[in-house]
Amino acid sequence: MKKNKFTLWDERYEKGQHWESKKTSKDIKDFEKYLKKRTKILDLGCGSGRDAIYLAKKGFEVYGIDVSKVALERARKKYGGKNLHLIVGEAENLPFKNNFFDAIYCGWVLHFTKLEKSTSEIIRVLKKGGVVYLGFLLNMKFIETGKIENIIEKGKTMPYFKKLKIIKEKEYEVTDADEERPHKHDISVVVLKK
Repeated sequence: MKKNKFTLWDERYEKGQHWESKKTSKDIKDFEKYLKKRTKILDLGCGSGRDAIYLAKKGFEVYGIDVSKVALERARKKYGGKNLHLIVGEAENLPFKNNFFDAIYCGWVLHFTKLEKSTSEIIRVLKKGGVVYLGFLLNMKFIETGKIENIIEKGKTMPYFKKLKIIKEKEYEVTDADEERPHKHDISVVVLKK
């Protein structure tokens, strides 16, 4: 029997994942520069909540959505504030009204989705003048073997966001903490405005 993405991600979180560290992601602090007080934020693919919780503790109204119930339960145990709303769901069918969010953060998630549908949903739920912060893993370079596994081509997602204005682009390389298969990623970050 083929497993659906909800089951697959629940299983990964039950085993524990290296990205579940207590430390916030490097990019969330960069994203924070684009936020104003009383900003309503969507953390799309929030996992076990490290970045959503960071933003909620800063006083923002944060909605975290993820396909993993296991990850969201872990987030609930870490932070019980009323300004953090955690929802099981997927990027292709966001359960929010049009123009609901002032800002959206989506790191390392979109390449796991049906891009045309998920990007359409992001644009739909973002308010005019709102900001979208996107992080993409372009590839994996395995340290021991030198093998390169491409995840998504640079710029492949941008045609879906042509209605939005690019306000920042950056690239960097990061070494992944995965002990079983040590590797590096080329990262692409794009900040867009509606």
